[in-house]
Amino acid sequence: AAQVGYLIGGVAPSAVAVARRNPFPEPSLLGSPGLSSLHAARLLLGLDLRSLQRFAGDVSVEALQIADRGIGRAAEGPFSAALAAVEGIRLLHRYLTSGDVAQLDEARSRLDEAMQATFAPHDTDSRWVAALLADFGTAFAATSIASLMPSGSSLVQMAFTLGDPPVVLLWPPQAEMLQLEPSPFDPEVQRVVLSLPTSAGKTLMAQLLICHHLAESEGDVCFVAPTHSLC
Repeated sequence: AAQVGYLIGGVAPSAVAVARRNPFPEPSLLGSPGLSSLHAARLLLGLDLRSLQRFAGDVSVEALQIADRGIGRAAEGPFSAALAAVEGIRLLHRYLTSGDVAQLDEARSRLDEAMQATFAPHDTDSRWVAALLADFGTAFAATSIASLMPSGSSLVQMAFTLGDPPVVLLWPPQAEMLQLEPSPFDPEVQRVVLSLPTSAGKTLMAQLLICHHLAESEGDVCFVAPTHSLC
């Protein structure tokens, strides 16, 4: 809940810090379905996307093992809310890295399934996680780098979202800059002036413009800054 509040307030670093300062052992779907949902949400909102991808895969394997043990289909039992929640979270992750709106729509559908899971009435943690994240895709859509980059620049966008550390969400002033008309990515735009406080993300904007320019056209880039340390 704290992570969601920070992200809605545009303070993504604080959401990441909360996740890093409150680690807990990786849970088992069979042992604690609700904790599995909480763990997946913590990884997503902490932008630990690689760990989330691995954990979601582990949950899928566990679901198959549950069926092999004769417990029944995991999607139609006490694990159904957790499975739907984790799958919804995995799809939100895919949306953040790809910008595919279909993934966002499917994520919302899965999270709705988790909230309505009639076979798992006692898994309140998974239903709570799903409720928190159900409408959160809208906030992701407004500030995700995948949705703000111009069409046809998927390779540039993925270079940032799949990098280390990944860059998937932008600060509100950064998002506003990318939504200007004409777009700062337009080759006809010759000058852009961005005035923000220290550590507010000006250099990242320069990186995005540089990478997009180099991907779209031939030529060099000269980055000038007033001090050696800043360079």
